[in-house]
Amino acid sequence: MLAAKRRNCLARRLGTGLAMLLAVGCMAWSVSEPELKIVRVRKVPPIGPPIWRVDLHAFGYADHISQPSKTPDGATISVPIGSMLFLDESTLAVTFVRRVPGKMTSRDRLQETSPLRLQAISFEAGSGRVRTQRDWGISSAGSYVVTGHSGKFVLRLGQKFVLYSLAMEALKELELPPSGKEPKVDFWWTNRSPSGRRILLVHEQAGHADYQVLDSEALTSLESWSARGWLLPVVADDKLAVMSRHEIPNSSPNTKTLVGDHYEKPRTFAEGDVAVRRLGGAWTVVCNKGSRCGSPFFVNNDVLALWGDVDLRFIRADGQPLSPEFRIGEYGARGGDAIIGDMLCASARGDRLAVPLFLLRPYVDGDPHLCDLARGLVFDLPSGQWIASLEARQHKIERICDLALSPDGTHLALFRQEGIVEVYPLPASPAAPQGK
Repeated sequence: MLAAKRRNCLARRLGTGLAMLLAVGCMAWSVSEPELKIVRVRKVPPIGPPIWRVDLHAFGYADHISQPSKTPDGATISVPIGSMLFLDESTLAVTFVRRVPGKMTSRDRLQETSPLRLQAISFEAGSGRVRTQRDWGISSAGSYVVTGHSGKFVLRLGQKFVLYSLAMEALKELELPPSGKEPKVDFWWTNRSPSGRRILLVHEQAGHADYQVLDSEALTSLESWSARGWLLPVVADDKLAVMSRHEIPNSSPNTKTLVGDHYEKPRTFAEGDVAVRRLGGAWTVVCNKGSRCGSPFFVNNDVLALWGDVDLRFIRADGQPLSPEFRIGEYGARGGDAIIGDMLCASARGDRLAVPLFLLRPYVDGDPHLCDLARGLVFDLPSGQWIASLEARQHKIERICDLALSPDGTHLALFRQEGIVEVYPLPASPAAPQGK
C-alpha cells in the first residue's frame, strides 16, 4: 500500500496500492452500458513551454531516495519521495526527503540526529523565486505536504501532522497513532479535499481500516469510523465518497460502526459500487457496478470524477450525470498502454481537473511512479471541455513525482523525478457550448 498522500494528487496519494487500484478500477469499468455515450478525446490544444523551472539538486535533492510501500498482495515497491502543492495563488510549496550523514537516536533528539530530512521550499508561483526554505529531521520517509488553506499548510513529519504558517512557523501538532506491526512500512495514508479544508486520514491493515476526517485549520477530528472492504475513500469539505472493494454484508446484528458520535450497523454494498454521504450522515449509492463506475475523485464539493484505466466521466454528488464518458487513455499506445494514473488533482476553486496518463508496461506492476508520463490533460468544468494537454514527448518529460493545479486553475506545476520543478501557464476558460 502506498504511504503517500498521495497525493498526493501520491496519498496525496489515493489507494491501497496502485496495482490493485488499477485492477479494481478496470474490473468495475468493464461492464457494458450502451446507454452511456463514449466520446474519444484526441485533439487537445498543447501546452507551451514552462514560465519557469528549478533544479532541486541545488537544495539537496537525490534521485535515489524512495519510500518502501506494500501492495495488497504483499509485494514491496519503492516510491520516490516528493510532493508539491499550491498553498495560495502566489505560493508553490515543494517537499522531498533527502539523506544526510548521521545516526538515528532517541526521538527527542531526532531533529539533530536523523539521517533523513524533509526539505521544504516555497517558491513564488509566478517567477520561481525562493521565498522560504526549511528542513526537519524525520523518522520515516513517509513525510510530505498534506494540504494548504487560508495561508496555512499541514506537513506530515513521520508520525505527526504539523500546521505551519506560510513563513514555516509551527502553529499546532497532532500525533498519529502507531502505524501497525511493521514499523518500516507506513500504513497511514491521506487524502485532502479540493479546497484543502479537510483531510481524510486512513489506517488500513489486513482488510480493516480506521478513518478520521480532520479540519486542516485546527487539526481537530470531525468524525471517525471503522470499516472493512473499502477502496479509495476520498473527501470533500462536507462529503465523503468511496468505491467498495468487495460486497459488504450485514453479517452480524451486533456489528456496528462508529460514525461521528453515534454507531450505525454496516450497510450492504456490492463490489464496485460508489457511495457518497455527508459528514455524519448515511451512505447512499450514487453509481452501481452495472453503470460503468470507477474510482471516485472530488473535483469540488458537488462534483465527482469517476475514472478507470482509460475512461473518465463526471457526475454530481447525488449521482446525476454531468458528462459523457470520455475515452482519454489508450490501450496499445506507442511505448505501452496510456493509462490514467492516481495523481489526479483539482483546483481549489473546483472548476478544473488535471488528469495524468502514464505509459504502463508489464514489468512495472502498475505503479505510475515507475512509468513514463504520456500526457497530462486539463478539463475545464464550466465549459465542459478539455482545454490543454501537456505532451510528455514534446517537453521531454519522463517520470514524475507529483503535479498540482493553482487554486484558480491558471497554472499547472510538475515535479519531475529527476529533480526538476516546472510551472506551465494554462489557457483561459473557453465559452461554454450553447445549452450548457
